[in-house]
Amino acid sequence: MDHGDGTVTDMTTGLMWQQTVPSNPMTQDEANIYCANLTLAGRSDWRLPTKIELMSIVDFGRTAPAINPTFFPSTPAKFFVSVSWNIFFQDGTTYISNPTDAYYVRCVR
Repeated sequence: MDHGDGTVTDMTTGLMWQQTVPSNPMTQDEANIYCANLTLAGRSDWRLPTKIELMSIVDFGRTAPAINPTFFPSTPAKFFVSVSWNIFFQDGTTYISNPTDAYYVRCVR
């Protein structure tokens, strides 16, 4: 469900997601700080998603990016970080994160 305020809620999981992501990749520490300090749609309890949570928005029927573009417009087909893994939104594959590498981030609550 698109709330029209920069957030969408996944009706299956009940998770609310940040729709548009920052344009600059971040290390895992930077991503954690970014999410913890994010205020969006009047909410300030954002955090970095778990691997399972981030995988829940992958659309394996799509590629480049492997996500629904209606709800998540302008998502780059790049690596996104979770608390311990990263997901390649080119095709939805998962990789163990290197905490010093920079990845894109999408916060959840």
